[in-house]
This record gives sequence, structure tokens and C-alpha cells, in this order.
Amino acid sequence: MLRAGAVLALTFAAAIGLAAEDEPPSSPRKPPPIEILPSPVGDLVAIARSPIPDSDLPEKEDYDSTLVVIKNSNGRVIARHLFDTRFISKMLWSPDGQFLALCSESAGGHSPWHMNSYFWSRRDRHFRSIDYRAGFVVSDDFSFTAPHTLSVQTAPWRDEMWDANHPVEKKIDLEKIRKTTPPLR
Repeated sequence: MLRAGAVLALTFAAAIGLAAEDEPPSSPRKPPPIEILPSPVGDLVAIARSPIPDSDLPEKEDYDSTLVVIKNSNGRVIARHLFDTRFISKMLWSPDGQFLALCSESAGGHSPWHMNSYFWSRRDRHFRSIDYRAGFVVSDDFSFTAPHTLSVQTAPWRDEMWDANHPVEKKIDLEKIRKTTPPLR
């Protein structure tokens, strides 16, 4: 019986190892396994983790999603969101530490011209879509100006299509759009 168990364990370990090595060369890039970003003001830290354990098969990792967690200085989780089928490519705190901006790319390679972008508010502890108010964000090259105005590159609507090749810069006051943008579910 012990021998059969050992064979099963080795087979399982080999299957997990092979799964990571057998990915086709066209797979999207993998994000760093964990990114930790302390807020510039206050006592919060943002953590993005990918891969995460698969919810249906916890012995396997889900390479297609990113879990973002916000913790306080006591280590207590005050917010969390699973960005399903998204890799977080950039996280950035506002200078006043009130907002966390996140930019993502598709884990499946769809819509490479569009990078779904989100923000988290310390005031109400919800994640929201930046794209919902700003338009389709096309680059993770975004930045803040004090206290919490985010500059993003968006695709304008031209000739009856989204023009990702000629982005326009938009400046967004995250406190203002927080009040009119629904939280993510």
C-alpha cells in the first residue's frame, strides 16, 4: 500500500511540474508570483498574488487570475478581490495613500490592446473600474499627481472603432469618480 501511495504522489508531483512546462510559447507572460506595495501614507499594504490555488482543484495553481489583498499594519485583511482571467501588470498608490490604481492584462491573450484598469478606495474599501468612467485604458504607463489625480492613456473612438494606436491622455480625479462608479462584485 505504501508503494502505491508513493507512486501516486510521484505521479501527482510530475503532473504539476509538467503542467507548468508544457505551456505553448504563445501563452501570455506570467506576472511575478507576489508583489507587495506599501502605501506612502498610512499603514496599508497592497499584495497581488498570482498564481493562486485553483478553487476547484486546490492542489493545482490557477495561472489565469490574480488575487489582490489590502492589509493594515496588524496584518488584518480589509479588502480583497479576485481578478479572474486578469494579470495585474502594475499597482500604484496615490501620493495621499487614499487610492490604489491597478492595471491588468488578459491572462488569455484576448484584447491585448486594452488593459482593464481598476482602483481601490481607502474611504469605502471597494474596488472599481477606471475604464467605466475614463474609457478603454491601453497602457499601464499611468501616474498620479497629488493628491489623487490619475493620468491614463485611453483609446479614442475614431472612424467607428477604438483607436488604440493613437491614445489620448486623460486625467481622472479618483475621488470624484468613486462617487459615481459602481463597486466591482
